[in-house]
Amino acid sequence: MGASLWQTRLDGDEASWDGAAARAGGGVVADARVDAVVIGAGVVGLSAAIELESRGVRTLVLERGRAACGASGRNAGYLMRGAADNYFGASEIWGREGARHVWRWSEDNLRALRALGIERLPGYAARLSALVAIDADECEALERSCEMMCEDGFEAELVRTGEDALWRAGCARVALVNPRDACCDPIEVMSWLAGMLREPVVEGVRVRACVRTGDAVRVETDRGVVEAGIAIVATNALAAELVPQLAGVVEACRGQMAAYRAPNADLAMSYYLNHGGEYVRTGTDGLLLAGGMRRFHEASERTVSNEPTPALQGDLDAFVRETFDVGALEVVARWAGTMGFTPSGLPVLGVLGGDGEGRLGVAAGFTGHGMSLGHLAGREVASAAWEGRTVRLASCPSGAMALRGSA
Repeated sequence: MGASLWQTRLDGDEASWDGAAARAGGGVVADARVDAVVIGAGVVGLSAAIELESRGVRTLVLERGRAACGASGRNAGYLMRGAADNYFGASEIWGREGARHVWRWSEDNLRALRALGIERLPGYAARLSALVAIDADECEALERSCEMMCEDGFEAELVRTGEDALWRAGCARVALVNPRDACCDPIEVMSWLAGMLREPVVEGVRVRACVRTGDAVRVETDRGVVEAGIAIVATNALAAELVPQLAGVVEACRGQMAAYRAPNADLAMSYYLNHGGEYVRTGTDGLLLAGGMRRFHEASERTVSNEPTPALQGDLDAFVRETFDVGALEVVARWAGTMGFTPSGLPVLGVLGGDGEGRLGVAAGFTGHGMSLGHLAGREVASAAWEGRTVRLASCPSGAMALRGSA
């Protein structure tokens, strides 16, 4: 079923991690009335529920499979500053102010997780990350990025040499270092967040529709109907199933990963290469973790399937061998997960409905950076929906990520 390394460590029953499979859940759903419903138990949904419960809001979290069965339990565990491209590239797309906001947002996201105690988790490690240029064009972009980041008050430096497997291979030209990043076991983080909730996640519930009716939201499921004052849709790549306005805005894309044993996997940092197309790091257990190569298989990777494919996995193996001097690779695991991408690369955050109406909050389309942005996004969308206001992340480009329309 393509369960991730992290998921099978927690529970070796791979079939139980298939989000599309039926799962017997606990808790009461039929004809329930609560203050708030959160749909989706990944990093965004769990964080939204934590925020609501902290305000004394009676909250029900619904998950179609089991908590963290989706991308939040299948990713590389990067808690990394920034977004999919480098600072210079992001500024070209979003403007300098937009890039500055997103980079601050990602810093604030990790700061908020640290404030909750993430550093106490065994699978967490404070670790430098680095964007690596292999070709001349990206080298120039990273040099410009470092200049701009320093001008804008961010800590950053360029390195052009090193002693680990990346530099021994001789492919890297320059690396832009993020000095205060971290990495984690994402399933451990999801379990930790879920453990903060007073009410457990109700698993095995398929939500069929969210309908705003007067001053409530009617959430129709295969186990009954729930009415609430607000609902939060935190299903990322699948958000358009419940929010039609997102059709064509949030696109499902598969991301594939592999874990290897290698005799010389001595990586000093978590690496991000080819404009984020590939990412390679070591785990706290010494395994080499790698993902990417999607850009060479774009048509086949536009899917909600969580099954890894031989063609892409073969390319991933070859990339690791060529770019990192780690020695012979022994495959430990292969897996995939479904991400939500947007045309702009910015997530969609917003609230539908105004004063005196049932309100529907949405946070989706993190373009592969849900771990770096999703905790704070979930909390802010939940706050905005509960208070009946627009989303106003201090580090969010004004209007750039707003969900438009009130229908």
